[in-house]
Amino acid sequence: MAFVFSSIIGGVCVGGQVIQVRLNKILSVVLSGLLFWTYINHDYSKWGNRGREAFLAYQSGRFDRYMAPNHSVSISIFGILAFTGFATLIYEGIAALLSKILPARKPS
Repeated sequence: MAFVFSSIIGGVCVGGQVIQVRLNKILSVVLSGLLFWTYINHDYSKWGNRGREAFLAYQSGRFDRYMAPNHSVSISIFGILAFTGFATLIYEGIAALLSKILPARKPS
């Protein structure tokens, strides 16, 4: 059986079945990670330039605004679900875009 490098790059054996790992899903995870790293790196650079006192003042304000007041469990659950939906939407959008760019080829 010949291995053809296409949009399917390999497989993982789980319970006797081979689950194919698609290149677009792997690239989507890598791209999402790079975007997140870029955001975190930008934030570190920004606060590194502004200084310790500015960072502590900003965080103190955030704590007073978001953490100190009581909020209901339903608001927390809604926030978690909204964030999870948004993250899934971004991931699946990148994966769909990459699947259009890297179409699957059938092994010959």
